[in-house]
Amino acid sequence: MLSRTGNYLSTKAEIKQLGLLALPIMFSRFSFVAIGFIGIVMAGQISTVDLAAVATGSNIFGFLVHISTGVLSALTPQLAFFFGKKQYDRMAIKMTQALWVALALGLVMAFCFQNIEPLLQWYEVSPELKNRISQYLYIISWGMPAMMLVQLLISFFNSIGQPKPVMFIVLIAMLLNIPVNALFIYGWFGLEPLGGIGCGWGVTFTAVFMLMALFVYYLKQYAHFRLFRFYLAVRINQLKQFLKLGLPISGQIFAELSIMTAISLSIAHLDPTLIAAHQIAINVSEFLLTVLFGISIAITIRTGQTLGQKEPQLAARRSWFAVKLAALIGFVFMAVVLLFSQKIPMLYSNDAAILEVASPLMFFVAILHFFAALKVGVVGALKGYHDTALTVLIYIIGYFCLVFPLGSYFSTFKGQAVQGFWYALILGTALIALLVSLRLRYITENKSFFRKQFKNAGEKKDSVASSI
Repeated sequence: MLSRTGNYLSTKAEIKQLGLLALPIMFSRFSFVAIGFIGIVMAGQISTVDLAAVATGSNIFGFLVHISTGVLSALTPQLAFFFGKKQYDRMAIKMTQALWVALALGLVMAFCFQNIEPLLQWYEVSPELKNRISQYLYIISWGMPAMMLVQLLISFFNSIGQPKPVMFIVLIAMLLNIPVNALFIYGWFGLEPLGGIGCGWGVTFTAVFMLMALFVYYLKQYAHFRLFRFYLAVRINQLKQFLKLGLPISGQIFAELSIMTAISLSIAHLDPTLIAAHQIAINVSEFLLTVLFGISIAITIRTGQTLGQKEPQLAARRSWFAVKLAALIGFVFMAVVLLFSQKIPMLYSNDAAILEVASPLMFFVAILHFFAALKVGVVGALKGYHDTALTVLIYIIGYFCLVFPLGSYFSTFKGQAVQGFWYALILGTALIALLVSLRLRYITENKSFFRKQFKNAGEKKDSVASSI
């Protein structure tokens, strides 16, 4: 597992290990995104109202799922650490306690989706659209506990360096989603045709299918971990430790999603051509961030496993090597987007007016994702060190104290419209990247940090029960 020769990292081996982790995670992420995209496309074949209902419902669904899975993603670095230590009993403790958090989140989300109508009324959504959105989210609500439990199993497989089975299962689920959607949309085999909202049953089905498939695979290949064998009782101290790591991660995601929503609302009064160009730039940005997501998780896993092996110096070298690799990938993204800045918007529209605005925005997308790559690389390493509390404060400062006010100033008082917010996004992301890099530098150069951060992680196995 250690990619080194003597005291030096083997560059080729380290890149290979990161790639073996990052690529399957990236493809899994794309498959998850595709499930929502497929539903929107299929609903659009029925009617405009169905398209609007499923698209809006998917946005609400996606927002809450991202926030919830942010909390659960704290499981990955914790399991990776104890996997590195070969303390599988402690992995079981973390897993069973996270199980309660996942079930609670799933039930809360189900409740929210089943009672979404007052929120839609507050936003003055038209009665027809409101009813369709409510029905769509009501159907999805039944799959939310399964969806959250899926995240636990994904965290387990990722933490032990086995993301490939997850990739195949999620890919199969994505493909099955198409006929299941059609089954309920068109009412095959005597079922009542539901129209576009039938896609909600497709989402619920894929969640249950993934849970069953991942759990069966776990039982066949990794039952020796015995993750659910004991400590099913709620342990307050363990839950506090889990949430101490998970809530800041969720806060980071909330900050990122909120700033993009705030920007979209701030430019909603502008010409539709400017808004369309902005959405093209956002979509390109989201695609690139999906790739970077896989790299970030891979860095978290490698860092966590190495720390579990009691190799803090090697963990520091691996972390910084991975961060530099992420920055290099960001540079490649920047070069590619700049090279094809005229061509990329043509994939979305052939309207000359939109292309005239969207093409220059590709310059901002390119610069932004160099800093974004550096940022997500460092944040991935910090998660491996179980250090997330300060990061969420940095995100809040960067996005809400710099990006939004500065973007509003550029857009409103300098007449730079959409471009003003992209200027601010670049400056804010660069600031966040700088600050989290300084935090990682402090951690990796502070020899006492490892001892303090993981001081309770070294007890013998027979003292596990007493430690909780």
